[in-house]
Amino acid sequence: ECLTAKAHGLAGKSCIHPSQIAIANAAFMPDATEIAWARKVVSAAADADARGVGAYLVDGHMIDKPFVERARAVVALADTVPTEVTP
Repeated sequence: ECLTAKAHGLAGKSCIHPSQIAIANAAFMPDATEIAWARKVVSAAADADARGVGAYLVDGHMIDKPFVERARAVVALADTVPTEVTP
């Protein structure tokens, strides 16, 4: 259920029992591929901002403000959790 919710763009889920928390956290935590992509987007955004560019390509994908905001959120989340917890 958590993975389906994540696939539909949700960022979390309500838990009704403490035993569900670890499962939900693991499911909603970005994986290594998502984190690497987000870091790449954030880096490209810094370069684009310095050049005054609003939209640009990263690996053939158009990136603009909403993508950058999401990438920054993923990086922030990844940076708050110890590496050994990330699935």
